[in-house]
Amino acid sequence: MFEASPAPEAETPAERVFPDTGIRLGGPFLAFYEHYGPALCGPPLTERLDEAGVPTQYFRHLALQEPTPGRVALKPLGAAWLAEHAPGDVEPGGFEGRAVERIDLRGRLPVHPERIYARRPLVDIRYLVVHHSGAAPSFGPEAIAAQHVEGNGWPGIAYHYVIDASGRVFQTQDLTVLSYHAAQFNPVAAGIALAGDLSTALPPEPQRLAAAQLLTELCLDLGLAPDAVRGHGELVGTGCPGARFLGEWKPRLLSDIERQLRHQPAGQSAAGSV
Repeated sequence: MFEASPAPEAETPAERVFPDTGIRLGGPFLAFYEHYGPALCGPPLTERLDEAGVPTQYFRHLALQEPTPGRVALKPLGAAWLAEHAPGDVEPGGFEGRAVERIDLRGRLPVHPERIYARRPLVDIRYLVVHHSGAAPSFGPEAIAAQHVEGNGWPGIAYHYVIDASGRVFQTQDLTVLSYHAAQFNPVAAGIALAGDLSTALPPEPQRLAAAQLLTELCLDLGLAPDAVRGHGELVGTGCPGARFLGEWKPRLLSDIERQLRHQPAGQSAAGSV
């Protein structure tokens, strides 16, 4: 699930009615709309709905959910499509088209007692930056967060997602968090870290396939093309995510992503990474 920043506390009308359609917009969804604007959201297409107990409302460009009172989340439309994708449409050697399960660690990892990360709108994201942790595979999200906070003095973990060697995907920050992982590209980049030292090694197959699944979903939901996927070292002078990334496992990663994007429904083509 892709979550936006909490609804802003600035004074917002209790309800707004769109005269062309008569559709009403209120509460946290109206606050989100007023904060991010019609260019991102588009006009509302439905009234507030109940989907499996989760308040949901559809707009021209996205869908919003309220998984807990007062917290607005983007409904993962790309993930929903992948979950329903016919397995026969996936070529051999690729992943099976199922939406990747994300273990939500947001709000549960070590953070700095005084410092906080700034926020940015989702539309600012242009790059999906692949990292490796550079540590043992057992060095998981909690340990990474502690290192970033206690060792580096950062507000919290720098990565938005961490994928362990078995292919489990952990969401560790909201995508709206402007964290420290790609130097001057921080404002326009989301960070995805593969746990383990890939300096000279290839990622295990379950980890690489999970990364391909996650990156496909992020491309769909953020309107990005596969060329948005970059290794850390392609943007900044570093060896991360390892010497074999560009020549060996990035091509396989992109092949899986491009295969899935080719099979998406008409009208949902990925946009360029602008």
